[in-house]
Amino acid sequence: MRNFSKAILVASAALCLNLSAFSQNVSFSVQNVTVKEAMEQLKKTSGYSFVFSSSDVDTSKKVSVSGQNSSIQDIIQQILQGQNGLDYEIQGKKIIVKRQLTGTSNSHNKKKVTVKGKVLDVNGEPIIGAAVKEVGTTNGTVTDFDGNFSFEADVQGTLEVSYVGYKIKKLKIEADQMLAVTMEEDAELLDEVVVIGYGTMKRSDLTGAVTSIKTADITATPTTNALKSLQGKVAGLDITQSSGQPGATASLTMRGNRSLNADNQPLVLVDGIDYGSFVDINPTDIESIEVLKDISSTAIYGTKGANGVILITTKSGAKGQKTRIDVNAYISIKNKAKYPRMMNGLEYAQLKREAYRTTNAANPDEYMDDALIFNAEELEYLEKGYWVDWQDLLLGTGITQNYEISMSGGTENTSYSMSFGYQNDHGLLKNDILRRYNGRISLDHQINSILNVGVNISYTFKNQDKRQNPLNLANKIPCIGRAYDDEGNFILNPAPGNSSSFSPLCDEQPGNSSLKIRQA
Repeated sequence: MRNFSKAILVASAALCLNLSAFSQNVSFSVQNVTVKEAMEQLKKTSGYSFVFSSSDVDTSKKVSVSGQNSSIQDIIQQILQGQNGLDYEIQGKKIIVKRQLTGTSNSHNKKKVTVKGKVLDVNGEPIIGAAVKEVGTTNGTVTDFDGNFSFEADVQGTLEVSYVGYKIKKLKIEADQMLAVTMEEDAELLDEVVVIGYGTMKRSDLTGAVTSIKTADITATPTTNALKSLQGKVAGLDITQSSGQPGATASLTMRGNRSLNADNQPLVLVDGIDYGSFVDINPTDIESIEVLKDISSTAIYGTKGANGVILITTKSGAKGQKTRIDVNAYISIKNKAKYPRMMNGLEYAQLKREAYRTTNAANPDEYMDDALIFNAEELEYLEKGYWVDWQDLLLGTGITQNYEISMSGGTENTSYSMSFGYQNDHGLLKNDILRRYNGRISLDHQINSILNVGVNISYTFKNQDKRQNPLNLANKIPCIGRAYDDEGNFILNPAPGNSSSFSPLCDEQPGNSSLKIRQA
């Protein structure tokens, strides 16, 4: 009996010591030290060590901590003061610090309640599958077959209810109440007018495959061809530029190739006129672009619409509108991307030696004498270090400038719209330039209730200088050679001992200009 009493006494004493260790108070004071230093000092003083991720805690932040016989929780909060979104847990002598997950609340100061409600439409019918979530979190649910929902959320939070075709609704969370949420239809989305092959209709009545691109999306992409603004915005439409030359045409395919031999380009119409794959009107003059993909929408165009139809509608003035002037300008710079590096003279010479060695069946393990591989002039050039990086001489920095101004307005019976644009596009090659001038006038007048007259005039003038594919020539001509002699004079045949190889810089020279194209 005496031994049993001693055992109870020892166990009781151990339990008291253990409880005092977890609830002990700490006297701790540091001034203007980093969080890391404060944590280390606390470990030395009390034995408590911090466990945390360096991405969660700013250990370089300066803090001051002061506590006489204070609880360990008070000391921890002073060390972590000013660092929002952190929570901690004490496990023995370990203080585990972690960032709160989005949608979770700090158990020290936030309260969860059960939110219940029902989502209905304007006719009082339940909406199945409506998304209900707590704003700013991923905490939420969806309505059941009766439109009901129930989940736990922060008592101070806000609910957001959404469903396709309806306006998003937000409301404060109310505990112990059955919320009734009535959703309103998004009339603006359903009433949007879409241009199709045989007229216009509301998007709510549309059943065909039609994609509509508006002005803001068209002008957001600086480009010389308005069709390039559709890149990545229309499902099933692939756009490929034929080259990097200014004014290069674009190849368009809708939902893949339909024919092995025939043209796969979709039909492009600007205000009902066949325009081709290079639309050189001002992007700011375009009101909308509709892409018709299915048979029902393109049936009016017959076989021409078999590959799809792109309808471009230009802007016109509005009757009774005050005169409005719009200006749009941008400058863009372009450089070559990842282009293969060509060999220098030493690398080219070694490649040639290897080629002769592998073809020497008599002695394939030894290099032939250079005199048998290179002519005398080539050996002289290699000795003097004469070789050319033709890419570096040809390719530079391109710059594109675009300026547009438009004026529109109208009276009670008349509407008008006028615009002018200028574009100067310098390519990566010298003398590779496209200059374009655009002018457009749209006039509409209502004579009486049954008679309306109008005119729509567009004019484009292009002046283009084209290079004769010098980069292709630069990739074929040997790099051993000289572009200019010691006096700076141009060398027509730069490859030593080869009079049939012409310099890629030929059409850069005065009097031997590049190809000029003028088109109106």
